[in-house]
Amino acid sequence: MTRNLREKGEQVEQKIRENEELLLNILPGPVAARMKEGDGRRTESFSDVTVLFADIIGLAELPETIPANRALDLLSDLVVAFDEAAERYGVEKVKTVGASYMAVCGLSEQRPDHTHRVVEFARELPQIVTRFNQERGTSLRVAVGINAGPVVGGIVGRSKFIYDLWGETVNVARGLGSDGGASIRVTREVRDRLSDLHEFEGPAEIEVKGKGRVSVWAVTD
Repeated sequence: MTRNLREKGEQVEQKIRENEELLLNILPGPVAARMKEGDGRRTESFSDVTVLFADIIGLAELPETIPANRALDLLSDLVVAFDEAAERYGVEKVKTVGASYMAVCGLSEQRPDHTHRVVEFARELPQIVTRFNQERGTSLRVAVGINAGPVVGGIVGRSKFIYDLWGETVNVARGLGSDGGASIRVTREVRDRLSDLHEFEGPAEIEVKGKGRVSVWAVTD
């Protein structure tokens, strides 16, 4: 009986660990910790983070030439490669929606160099896609948009929840990469912070939904 109780206790502890790992895979660390402690707050404001959107160009056309399940497998493999690179730079993936990959830095940990980290991460993404194309015989490209500033983060849903970010900082970053240009585009805020560390070309102007005309610079180094 004692052995059975011990085994059941170990099973419960294992289940708790698995649930905690699942939360950490879905939520930023501090948010997961608050949920574990019963904190009911569902939104939180962050004064300064850097947000990235990477749109994978050509992915939507893959099901026209290969089975849809194969296209989904390719997307999964590419996202894993992005995730591994993000971890190296201290960048957190927020979510993937279709062919769009969203990430942030400066959220879970206050990093004074969060904007630089995101740009360095972004510079590696085209290299990852190039290697992926060579290995898989695909012709994908990646367009990246980066912006920095305040955001609101929060949990959406209850039983099947996701973590998401909102605000003008997010909307502009999303718009920079969504017009199909295969480059790394940044806002004036990002350019001004990193003008001594990176080379930029611009400005150019693009139309961003809900914002209007926005000045952007391309990272060229």
